[in-house]
Amino acid sequence: MRTNIGPFTPGGYYSTSPPAVAGNLVIVGGHVTDNEPSGVVRTFDIDDGHLVWNWDPGNPDHTEPIATGGTYVCNSLNMWSMFSVDEKRGLIYLPMGNQTPDQWGG
Repeated sequence: MRTNIGPFTPGGYYSTSPPAVAGNLVIVGGHVTDNEPSGVVRTFDIDDGHLVWNWDPGNPDHTEPIATGGTYVCNSLNMWSMFSVDEKRGLIYLPMGNQTPDQWGG
């Protein structure tokens, strides 16, 4: 899960909800803290684990698997909660959080 997300501090990126399984795909989101990696949503092939597509809210038009050595956009929105899949319509419903930094400590 650390592939292509760039550097982060311990606890700065992690999965907070179970992945969804749809057909032969495993869909995974993640939580990011302020000033940390991308909130990219990734989908992997259930049989061999290769990355099928990714949706990086910081670069939403590029859903093909990220290039080797590429990095997703830092501080983008993140999908950290439960999500659902409508296989009949081919849709994924993703509850998105705020773009970081979203906390004010004043």
